[in-house]
Amino acid sequence: MKEKTLPKYLQLKQEILSWIISGQMKPDEKIPTEHEIANQFQLSRHTVRQALGELEKEGWLYKIQGSGTFVSRPKPKEQVDTKTIGIVTTYETGSSLVRPITWRTSNEIPCWAKKCCASR
Repeated sequence: MKEKTLPKYLQLKQEILSWIISGQMKPDEKIPTEHEIANQFQLSRHTVRQALGELEKEGWLYKIQGSGTFVSRPKPKEQVDTKTIGIVTTYETGSSLVRPITWRTSNEIPCWAKKCCASR
């Protein structure tokens, strides 16, 4: 079976993304116009718009009406909500110690802990 190549808009998207990731295009730098990109790669403006639209939707680019399309600034690391669960360990002396253990999401809490806490 003959291997299929990627659609042209995805090939263009990968090319523009490589410009951004390599640092060839800097944050807040204006990228070439749709017309210029279409001419450079011998593509239709529809194909160019499709590639740029996906990059914009994914946060790699942003548009300013009447000014053009620009490279987005990298976003700060996402703040993650955490869930804390306490584990109580009883020692022979009869004293107990609470050790908080933190996971990113409740899905990451081990099943034994979910079973233990679900009954409360």
